Amino acid sequence: MRPKFKNVMNPIVRSGDNIRLGFEREVFEIEDKDGVILQFIMMLNGENTLEDLISKCGLTTREIMDGLEALDSIGVIEDFDANVEGLTLSELDRYRANLTFFSNFSDLKQGKYSYQSRLKHSKVVVLGLGGASLTAASLVGLGVGQVIGVDYDTVELSNLNRQFLYTEDSVGSFKSHETEKRLKQINKDIIVNVHNLKVTSPDDILDIISGSDLVINGIDSPGIVASRWVNAACVYHKVPIVQGGISNTKIIWETILPDCGCYDCFLIRSLRVDKHFEHQLRALYETRYEDTNSAVAPHVALLSGFLSAEVLKLLTNYTQSMLPSTTHVYDTAIMDILKSESWSKLDECPTCGIDGNCNEPISLERLIDIANNEVHI
Repeated sequence: MRPKFKNVMNPIVRSGDNIRLGFEREVFEIEDKDGVILQFIMMLNGENTLEDLISKCGLTTREIMDGLEALDSIGVIEDFDANVEGLTLSELDRYRANLTFFSNFSDLKQGKYSYQSRLKHSKVVVLGLGGASLTAASLVGLGVGQVIGVDYDTVELSNLNRQFLYTEDSVGSFKSHETEKRLKQINKDIIVNVHNLKVTSPDDILDIISGSDLVINGIDSPGIVASRWVNAACVYHKVPIVQGGISNTKIIWETILPDCGCYDCFLIRSLRVDKHFEHQLRALYETRYEDTNSAVAPHVALLSGFLSAEVLKLLTNYTQSMLPSTTHVYDTAIMDILKSESWSKLDECPTCGIDGNCNEPISLERLIDIANNEVHI
């Protein structure tokens, strides 16, 4: 082991008799009148082993071990000799910024390379390659090892205001084919597979999402029911879902972990706690949004960023992801999160509950009946 003070924690600032370490997340102020601590930190340059430190620092072995433990506990040092986890020289270069970011969360036991390795060995399915095509591009940029795309639509001129994976030359071509071509141009080392497929039931995607680590749902039509199809398939395979959407001035995104409450649990809870929700649900159910789509480039980019950031947390576990089975609502007018609402798994849920059946979602009427017949939340 060769302990190293993290580059991301520089600069070290002296303020009188104290030194200040870190910034952004947390700042630590340490008394260092005689400069011994600063001198010790300067020796943590990734060149010195423990034996070197003992011979050079003029400190006892116990003092050095205590110092390393204290610095490690506040997250400012890492092991320069950390295992690169099978990453190639090309990957170390390509993902240099990723690794610098992960350095914020590494320590003497867990190296920054382990997070990138988790991405490399992950498989993510992206359902719908409209606005979600930007998220697919983020995945291959991050280094997710296998990306599977599903769409049946063709690129239209009106898509180009926000779907920047496509160009004017793409108009008229299948989004699936164009996405595959562009993703491979971004990162040839990633396995990219696409399916030119219209999703009409859970059965359509059961085989596709089998063995995946996560599903990004970007299918918005037919309204609500498409999300229920995806939900049923993901409950069957116990695969997390990250999904979102855009209204006129709101961005909504959520993480669904089937063991913590599925999308049908969310619908049932919403029907119980909001007396207006049933009317909204009936109005939106099975609708198509071609004539009411108000998605503009900055809002799609924001949503893609929110989704990609959450996927990164879930795949690498570098830090705590958002609460499971939670919806966030972001107001683009005031640039702030308006609310976050969580829900729990319901025993009476027809999809993930005790007697749940995830082969095919029950009808909307039966779902509403379940919500009305049960009084507990």
